[in-house]
Formats: sequence, structure tokens, C-alpha cells
Amino acid sequence: MPGMMSLQQVLTNAMQWAKVKREIHAGLYGPFAYWFVFSVFSVIVVFLIALTLLIPLYAFADYPAKSIGQVFLLFVALFSTFDAAAELFCYDGREMGAVNMLGLMTFYALGSGAFVGGDDIIWPFRIFYHISPAHWYLTGMHNAIFKNIEDFSGAVVDSSSSSGFKCNEDQIVCHGATGEQILRSLHAIYPAIDASVHFGVAVGWIFLTTAVLKIMAFARIYAETAPKKLNRIAPTPGAAATETSKLLSSP
Repeated sequence: MPGMMSLQQVLTNAMQWAKVKREIHAGLYGPFAYWFVFSVFSVIVVFLIALTLLIPLYAFADYPAKSIGQVFLLFVALFSTFDAAAELFCYDGREMGAVNMLGLMTFYALGSGAFVGGDDIIWPFRIFYHISPAHWYLTGMHNAIFKNIEDFSGAVVDSSSSSGFKCNEDQIVCHGATGEQILRSLHAIYPAIDASVHFGVAVGWIFLTTAVLKIMAFARIYAETAPKKLNRIAPTPGAAATETSKLLSSP
């Protein structure tokens, strides 16, 4: 969903950028002022979208109420990084911006850990797994949900077992009696789901990606609107006269 929404934003921002670029060149406002106001507006929109999706999610999925704060923060982080990417790519134009956004979405999906585990990726490509916001979102979301549920049916805590739990007599397969035990069981199948990862670390990595994309977007705005330097013969009239006489006296 955030990927599809950001594709639409790339197209909209690209059409708007043509007008904004002319206004910046005309001196109506500077590149930083545009970037700052655009960023403030984006923060408001991201918060509203996250809140809009949060309400039906908890109404229909019956997620634990204690996790609502963490899930909301994850939504804001994920939408903000897609929003920043859409802002960065819109300066390439509608067509190239959409292509670049699709490429980033593919990178996010493949680096999430849901399809290929991090240990199965060779270096240096494994670095993309560790910096992919989708990977940290997947880990953070599971930790927020499962760690805030106190008990699960089908298993009981057993300190004598190496896994820390045992299945009920009527259960052939179970994954744990607590949320953390279930996360450890899932980690064997999906390495990206890791109970040992702190929630703040997962959210922090996503916001760090957002910050890098926002800085790159500002650099792109500044580069696109920087005044063009004129190719002058000399900086002063006197020096220009000297350079002209040299040219006339040369064979």
C-alpha cells in the first residue's frame, strides 16, 4: 500500500516540480523554504494516513491494545521513508521517477527477509538486507504484536525444556506459550523475524533511511535550482580589457 501510494505521489510531485522550479528561479522563494514547507506538509499527511489505517486494523484484526503506540510509530516510519523516496525520485520526471520508485520497491521487498534470509545472501549484497526498511518494519511489527500478547493457546511454559515450552497433549505442532517464544520459533523459518532486536532499533533504522532520502532530496533541489555560472573572460572590466588586448595581439 505505501508503495502504490508513493507511485502516485511521484507523478503528482513531478508535475508540480516544473512550476515550483520556475518560481524558485524567479526569486519568489528559495530551495530550502520550499523543501522545509514540503517536509512539514508531508509529516502531517503521513500522520493522518497512519492514523486512518490504524483504526480499521485494530478493529478487524483484534491486535493487542498495548501495541497500538508501537504499531502507529512503525506506520509513520514506513510511510515517511516511502514519502521521502517519492520526493527524491519526482525530480527525475514522471516516467523515470516511476521507474526508479518501482526499482526501490523491488529492493525493499527482496531485502525484507520474507523471501530470502540474510545468511543466504552473499556479500556485499547482504548489506542491502541490513539497511532495507522493509526488513526492520517486518521485525518491528512482529515484535510489537507478539510481545504484547500475554498468553497463547496450544502450549504451556516449561522451564525444563530447551525451548522453554511444551505443546499441549492435543497439539501435534506448537510454536510457543509466549510471544517471545513464538518469535524465536518463527526466526528459524523467517530470519528477519528476530525477538532479540529491540523495537527502538528497528524504528530507528527506518527513520535513518528517511533522513538520508530527505537530505538527498534537498541536495537535488539545490542542484536543480542553483544559479548558472556565466563563462566570463575576466572578473573585472580592467582585466577584461587586458585579456582582449592579449587576444588581439596574438597571431
